[in-house]
Amino acid sequence: MTCECISSKKEESVYKNPSAKRLHRLALGISLALLAPTNLMAATSTENAYLEQRHHFNIAPQSLPDALLSFTQQAGLRLSFDSGLIPDDTPSPGLHGEMSVQSALTRLLAGLNLTWERQGDGSLMLLRGPEQAQSVLLQNTLVVDHGALPQGNTRYDSEHLQSMPIRQGQITEALRQHPAVSFDRNSLSSKTPADLAAENVSINGAKYWDNRFSVDGVSMNNDINPGGRTVAANSSFTDLPANTSQGMNLDISLLQSLEVYDSNVPAEYGGFTGGVIDAQTRQPKRELSGSLSMSIARDSWTEYHIDDRYRDDFYDSGAADGNADSQPKFRTLTYRATLEGHPSENLGLIGSVVRRQSDIQDKNIYARDQANNGVSAPTRTDLAQTIDNLFLKGVWQVSDRLTLGSTLNYAPQEAEYFNINTLDGSFEMESGGLQTIFNADWQGGWGTWHHILGWSELEQSRQKGADYFKAWYYSADKDWADPTQRWNAAMEGSYGNIEQTQKRLGYDLKLDLQPFQFATTQHNVKLGVNLDRTKASYGRDKEYIQANGVDLIATGTCTTASGRLDSEYCSASPVLANPFTPWADGQGQMFRRLYYYVPGEIEAEQDSLAVFVDDSIQWRNLSVRAGLRAERNDFAQDLNLAPRLVLSWDVLGNGGTRLIAGANRYYGRDIFDVRLRQGREGLRYYALRDTATLEFGERVLAARNTTNLADLKTPYDDELTLGIEQVFFDTLFALRYVQRNGEDQLHRRPASNDGSRPDLATTYYEYTNDGSTDSKHYYLTITPLRTLSLYGTHTDGSLSFSWSDIESSNRSYDDDFDETLVLYKGKPIRAYEIPVDNFTRPWSARLVASTRIPALNLTLGNFINWRDGYSQVIRNGRTPYQGQNIYNYVEKDIGSALTWDMRAGWELPLGKTEAAFVNLDVGNLLNRRNTIGSSSSTSLTAEIDYELGRNYTLEVGYRF
Repeated sequence: MTCECISSKKEESVYKNPSAKRLHRLALGISLALLAPTNLMAATSTENAYLEQRHHFNIAPQSLPDALLSFTQQAGLRLSFDSGLIPDDTPSPGLHGEMSVQSALTRLLAGLNLTWERQGDGSLMLLRGPEQAQSVLLQNTLVVDHGALPQGNTRYDSEHLQSMPIRQGQITEALRQHPAVSFDRNSLSSKTPADLAAENVSINGAKYWDNRFSVDGVSMNNDINPGGRTVAANSSFTDLPANTSQGMNLDISLLQSLEVYDSNVPAEYGGFTGGVIDAQTRQPKRELSGSLSMSIARDSWTEYHIDDRYRDDFYDSGAADGNADSQPKFRTLTYRATLEGHPSENLGLIGSVVRRQSDIQDKNIYARDQANNGVSAPTRTDLAQTIDNLFLKGVWQVSDRLTLGSTLNYAPQEAEYFNINTLDGSFEMESGGLQTIFNADWQGGWGTWHHILGWSELEQSRQKGADYFKAWYYSADKDWADPTQRWNAAMEGSYGNIEQTQKRLGYDLKLDLQPFQFATTQHNVKLGVNLDRTKASYGRDKEYIQANGVDLIATGTCTTASGRLDSEYCSASPVLANPFTPWADGQGQMFRRLYYYVPGEIEAEQDSLAVFVDDSIQWRNLSVRAGLRAERNDFAQDLNLAPRLVLSWDVLGNGGTRLIAGANRYYGRDIFDVRLRQGREGLRYYALRDTATLEFGERVLAARNTTNLADLKTPYDDELTLGIEQVFFDTLFALRYVQRNGEDQLHRRPASNDGSRPDLATTYYEYTNDGSTDSKHYYLTITPLRTLSLYGTHTDGSLSFSWSDIESSNRSYDDDFDETLVLYKGKPIRAYEIPVDNFTRPWSARLVASTRIPALNLTLGNFINWRDGYSQVIRNGRTPYQGQNIYNYVEKDIGSALTWDMRAGWELPLGKTEAAFVNLDVGNLLNRRNTIGSSSSTSLTAEIDYELGRNYTLEVGYRF
């Protein structure tokens, strides 16, 4: 059931500081992971579970190389072999039915003196007899990945992820290769190369906060406030910046694969209107193995592209910059250490520690002109951003039928900020958190049972700041600031500590039924249930006091009528500044009003239930996946039914030509911020000072509630897809069309109180389901199914093109549903009809290629990304229209952008299983000056922002 409450005070925490609290969380997580029944350490004996995975195979009689191609497509794996092993005319009788990978491959290779070996990247390699087991050189290598998956599903394996230029090791960086994924246009800004936070992404034009991020199938979304209004960390006493939808970091070095569902998503997945990004973590290697590495990026290795009008100011800024919005001096270091192995035959363990830290140097606390006027407080400082990643995972195969597992990921993230022109104004934003996963797989008579229990605690908090803010006039007593400022010259303190947390406990039960035949159809049925309880909170654990400069009045004494000296909010030292209000000579200053933010907490709790069934049906050359997902939570209290349907027709029965169509519905998630705002004003009071006694009076509630929740529905997207796949000259051509219609999306509306709601302010906001999104997308992907082998090099790759058209009524759920009449390109429209100009480019093209040169132990990964120009919408003043002055919006044309990113990876073998390695990532290799757009949405002459120029990241390491 839903429980929302507000408490006026909170029990004192036994953890006196955030560090102690984090240590407690980590200790609790490790205890849960290590003390689970029978040391719940596992997923499966890696090799056996991999080969025993069951699939439905329908492979027609044909040549064996072509049959193996169909086998890899239907099993969803990678297979490589020397071209001399199997002549092109070797026949194969084909294969039909439900069986394991091992059984299917054994039947296809029956009668041949061939075997196979599992590689470290998870692929299989065919070999000619045991005596060839040490051979690793390939000539004509068949590698299949894209073609093995249904349209709308893309899998990047560990080999691919390690070969690509992914500068900071973030999951979202890898998604730049995906044609259906769009990024914020400022994500590659030349001003902020040291930022470490994960990027927000939009999939198929859906809202960037409504994707599902998961680790091994368990959600790691932070739903506190992933799509809220843009608020600087040092600009509000009550609001914090929106958090990223990806709730915690997971370094890509820990991944076995990264799977993206952008359309035709199975009914197994819910809680999104965009797409699903599922990170599958690595299994421990059998032999004792490990690695150590360090990488570095720095400003001297970075080419900045800056508007020529503002170049000098960027490199030698005189402005205070408490948010590090400009980063001309920085250094980013990443340390990685991993140890793994099998201490016993059936038990495998892996442990990893990753620390990533950016030091942003020499930022102005005070504006230079103020500092030059005699500021005595510290005027410059360095800022740091840090992400830690402690990962523990165990695998234990209890028996041939039972597998147990446990995973822990502790990934706190911290970023330092400060209030500008302020003494003692430093603070930190803290995010990330802890996630533990327990899983058990049972091979039963009916099928395979999967049990997953997940628990996480995430946050988006402001911590380590002073519990006060005071804005004084300059005086001999308040002498740390600029004496020439008329008011608020001597500021001290921060905007206060706020803790926002999300705790989630979830349980998933899934059953993969044994395949069965009904009449002439083959059925593979998967069904399951999900139970989830989430609790989110907003609050303060200690009192915070705000004293504003506008509330200063003159005084000759700071001794109250009771004889108490008020030295905190009164100063008898004569004011030396020139106040705005009349001020007698020799008078001091005191605050006549104080605002109190009392300890307390606002909570929102939600229970949700989901059940699903998916049936993959095979009838002759027709494949149908029909599914239904039913969801309900006790906030919206609606029963949401999400049908999923995909049809695939193998026209000739040999996998050469496929026609695909799909119709699906996806329901999103509830964002907790809209509920945590309700009642927030109940934590804020004020008190007035009696000018006769100098004592403060009783505290009075400062404001009534400004947020009201209507009966909200769960937003949803309806999707239609059409596609065709054609294999031609060993190359897969995949063309598809995706149409999305988003309804019941969250909007905020201002409303006036007619007096019937005494609990609400005169003007308040209410959230409604008035928002909508419509988008159309075309994608063409070209993927060679055989490796291109030339002169001792082996290259795999893909080429993709995309076109998108997106219309949306709002960018954020905190945007007002604005029906105001405006002019756009000279025509009157409603404000909510203004076109979307972020997270979208009309046309784009991506080329991804990985080249291996075994003779040199060298791998080259290349990613070329072209994005068409677009029209940025700028508000250009007001224009007379039918007797009123209304806002006039115009378009500013932004040119196309081309980036070529490259990774060069080299290994130096030091023994049979040891090697030193070097990876060099080069971003924007051609150093092109790609335009982002205007830095202001209200000025045609504002500074132009550009993407980062050529930049280098160097990693050096050792593995054994």
